[in-house]
Amino acid sequence: MSYFMRESKVKPELLKNLLEIKMTQDGHCERVNVGKIDKIRVGVLFSGGPAPGGHNVLAGIYDALEEIADSFSLIGFIEGPLGLLKNSFIEIDRPLIETFFNKGGFDALCTSRKKIETEEEFLLASKNIEDLHGLIIIGGDDSNTNALLLHRFIRKIKNNHTCLIGVPKTIDNDLLTKRLTQTFGFSTAVELYSTLVKGLICDAKSTRKYWHFVRLMGRSASHITLATSINARPDLTFISEEMKAEGWGFSDVIRKIVSLIKEKRSQGSDFGVILFPEGLIEQFSELNKLLEEICLGEITKESEDFYQTLPASFRNKLTGDRDEHGNINISKIPLEELIIEATKEHLENDLSAISHFYGYEARCIDPNSFDQHYCYYLGQVAALSIKDGLSGFMAILEDIDKNVFKWRPGTEDLEDLVVTERRKGVEKHVIRKSLVDINSEKFKRYKLLQ
Repeated sequence: MSYFMRESKVKPELLKNLLEIKMTQDGHCERVNVGKIDKIRVGVLFSGGPAPGGHNVLAGIYDALEEIADSFSLIGFIEGPLGLLKNSFIEIDRPLIETFFNKGGFDALCTSRKKIETEEEFLLASKNIEDLHGLIIIGGDDSNTNALLLHRFIRKIKNNHTCLIGVPKTIDNDLLTKRLTQTFGFSTAVELYSTLVKGLICDAKSTRKYWHFVRLMGRSASHITLATSINARPDLTFISEEMKAEGWGFSDVIRKIVSLIKEKRSQGSDFGVILFPEGLIEQFSELNKLLEEICLGEITKESEDFYQTLPASFRNKLTGDRDEHGNINISKIPLEELIIEATKEHLENDLSAISHFYGYEARCIDPNSFDQHYCYYLGQVAALSIKDGLSGFMAILEDIDKNVFKWRPGTEDLEDLVVTERRKGVEKHVIRKSLVDINSEKFKRYKLLQ
């Protein structure tokens, strides 16, 4: 399946028969002649890391509201959930929409990773949106979990009927269902990463030197690495989910790399490109055990011995600053450098290698044509869901592998996506991350290319 289209400067059209679309509780839509409503007031915010196309979601919401209501207003909370708690917002108008349309980033409103967690915060958030018909939260699995929790809280409050709708965002593509087959931003990110990796492959072949070790963004899920590998065809790719299923450790990966290099040298070519996701570090049995013990503050003798074998710079990263959720900041750990050093040891320091990390480069670039259209229509579906009184749902589009005119609007009930996970010693309801399915047709296709 190809998700790529050439960049388009043409503004997507409104969904066909917008005034006849009514979103239903079963997650689909029906055609009825509903006509325009009198007035509607909606809030929107970005939550979590940026992804290409977010501004087009705003445009889709704005244009849909303009079409379905005689009078409307759209307010944007500044810095996401932080702005929601501070009641810091701006009125979104046509000039702002036109300024940011088809532009990357979330800078029209800015974003934050703040989670609404305490009773006091839920009360404050609900108070700040009580005069809105609905609030649209544009974010990933954690952000949509927050949308669901706020929906649950509001439904317990009298005289507050604000609807909560999520929009699935993340370049990691780890928020998927049977009907939601892709999150926005993923297509653009993979397109960029594929171009960069293809460039390295061509450069290595052109100069006939250097081994390029490339780490791609993707902590829990390896969707980006999988898709980039299928598109670019590097010499070797590691997928976290496969490594975990096979029980591979750090030493197994190094042996695989050393074997490849020796094989290519025997064929007269000492160059190539090796690809892996940043989350691979968590799949190594030795490193994973060490990471867990560091988080718990109880390191065993076995892990301490392994820890001492690591380069000093790498050890410092493991014991350094955590992110706002208390996790080790995986994106700042130079796993590619550790792998290079370990590979050199096995090759008696005979290795010309260059390390790369492609991550933040893709989060705020202008969306490709697919994401331009996808995000614009997702915004319209979110606006329609608010108009029809849905709450606790996520806006989706089905059949996106088909021609854009055949895409079908729909919603997913966020309650259906919830699982219970233990986080920081507490059982919590969260939306499950969608990992690479190593039994899928896409993964089988990838294996045939190896």
